Amino acid sequence: MPRLVLRLLVFLAPFLVVFGVPLFVMALAGEFTTVDRVVMRQAAGGKDVLYGPAFSNPALSYKLKAVLAHRASVLALGSSRVMQLRRHFFIPGTSFYNGGGVISRLVHFRYVLGQIPAEARPTTLLLGLDQWFFNAKRETFTKEGLSAEFNDVDNPLNITQRNHAAVLEGLWNGRISAGKVLSHVEAGDIGITAIMASQGFRPDGSYRYGRTLANPDDPEGHDPGFRDTLQRIREGNRRFEWADDLAPEAMAELAALLKECRRDGIRVVAYLPPFAPSVLARMRESGHYAYVQKIALAVRPLFDGEQSRFYDFTDVSSLGADDREFIDGFHGSEKTDARLLVAMAADGALPGVVDARLLTQWLTSSSSRFELGPAPTASLH
Repeated sequence: MPRLVLRLLVFLAPFLVVFGVPLFVMALAGEFTTVDRVVMRQAAGGKDVLYGPAFSNPALSYKLKAVLAHRASVLALGSSRVMQLRRHFFIPGTSFYNGGGVISRLVHFRYVLGQIPAEARPTTLLLGLDQWFFNAKRETFTKEGLSAEFNDVDNPLNITQRNHAAVLEGLWNGRISAGKVLSHVEAGDIGITAIMASQGFRPDGSYRYGRTLANPDDPEGHDPGFRDTLQRIREGNRRFEWADDLAPEAMAELAALLKECRRDGIRVVAYLPPFAPSVLARMRESGHYAYVQKIALAVRPLFDGEQSRFYDFTDVSSLGADDREFIDGFHGSEKTDARLLVAMAADGALPGVVDARLLTQWLTSSSSRFELGPAPTASLH
């Protein structure tokens, strides 16, 4: 019998190494932590828990549950392009949550708002309207299966089967440190990306690009020189599909969204997020993005100027932003998003929510390329 057990262990040893070690490392790092548990830990306060899984991306489910849990009076909704808005950009006492990442299609806006109980809906809604939401060649407006899209959580077995080789390779080349994972168990960060790169979602819903902040000019980093973004423009794919016309369905969907917000007394401040100036110049030079130039003209009449405002920040060079301030070709940094807030607040769109003077002072005093750094006054924190 002992010999049989020994043979069985020898037979199973390769499988235990190939699957057992990755399973143990991922479990210890929090890769399998449920989104409910993540939301609860981040909402509890105390430790500034960063959530950054490396081998799954349950962003829609995580962000929807976080939006519902925070019940913020000022809520930002959009794709990852709004995720640099920070809680401390707003006047102290403002209840703010960044739901950036919960929207990947225009029809998601009404779905997400519909999940929020009437008594918990925001009083102010910041909407990031990605330009490609209006692209007749790209955006889809089907509402079938919407709830399934927000159930993007995978189970530990599937995650391990798909990624065991990547984990072993990471352990071998040092991209994953078992020692660092062990030392972070008590630190609170959840997920290998959060632990290894200090990158992931903060408790206020904003996203920290730890790798870029640590080494912004890394030639092997995230979109160096906007190389990946420019390739998308050349090939006309991955959100940069070429198109001349707007999707009529987009106008109808946006009108329906605004109508529901007016009915519920929600103030809407919407904007087109910016592209890095050199990327926008390349888009214009290509002649393939005529639809982008048509968006503001078509959308602006849907906003009444009192309960709803609209801003076109496609080009933010006039606000003082340049290429060096962008995380990649179409994601501005928190300094960029602070500039947008200043412009909207100075125009009277965010009364009692943002102090344009103090936020401008903060921007001016910041020497960082991407971040605002410590607030220059106790009035902001």
